[in-house]
Amino acid sequence: MKDSLLTAQLRTAATVAIAGILAGCSGGGGSTPLAGSVGSQSVARGAASVPAFDPFSLERSSNVVCKSTAKPSKATVPLPSGGGTVAIPKYLNFTGGATVPSSQPSGTKVTIMDSVNNFDSQPIPTGQKGVFFTSLVLNQSVQFSSSNLKSTLKSACLVNGQTYTINVYALGGPIMAPVTAKASSNTIKYVISLAGTGNGFPGGVTADIVTSH
Repeated sequence: MKDSLLTAQLRTAATVAIAGILAGCSGGGGSTPLAGSVGSQSVARGAASVPAFDPFSLERSSNVVCKSTAKPSKATVPLPSGGGTVAIPKYLNFTGGATVPSSQPSGTKVTIMDSVNNFDSQPIPTGQKGVFFTSLVLNQSVQFSSSNLKSTLKSACLVNGQTYTINVYALGGPIMAPVTAKASSNTIKYVISLAGTGNGFPGGVTADIVTSH
């Protein structure tokens, strides 16, 4: 019964988030759509072509490896029922994790996979490039004591001063509005909200976190 309720709440959150994005695209309010066409720009005949922006170009000049064809890193770790930190497995030089509130029931485990490649084929905002991808699956349904999961991603591949976009997807749609974070000390900090799912999340359902620029 609890699994059915959490799954229904998750689907409702995805529907609301999608409706908000479509409303932003239809005009008014100055909102920025998640996806859309990039405006055309005229270029004088004979002008030199400008290469597309590469978010990793600065790092590669310092010989920092930011791309790989290696399989995603994977780890299964306990979810601290009293609250605490859950770390993502290291991939290349990417590290990080989330501080989670207390939760019920105890004995929950989370399987985490991450990569610089879009291994779950999740959508990336139009005009941006994917930087890092993370998936999480709980072994059972969980109810958290509060909605916010304070998250951190650190890597020499994150350009200081640049703003990154974070989207969270589950059951085929977003479960929260996109958030942005500016890199400082090669680190971005942001909050994942589960308010739309009643501070809970069903077991066996994959949540994908997409970081793009």
